[in-house]
Amino acid sequence: MFDPVLTWAARKYQAAVATELKKYGLRYEDLYDPQLNMDTWAEVQAENTEKAMLGTGKDYDRSFP
Repeated sequence: MFDPVLTWAARKYQAAVATELKKYGLRYEDLYDPQLNMDTWAEVQAENTEKAMLGTGKDYDRSFP
């Protein structure tokens, strides 16, 4: 009963995510971690902490040396 609706919604969601990832030159496969390695999560948390330390009035700009 709900299968056609869920299939349609999943395709729309997949397209929306793909559009957002393309803005950064990424694909879903680039983000998928089949082994569920938590190192990625630790890196995201470290980045969020660094952003918070900059304060709300400052731009966040990471540049490579």
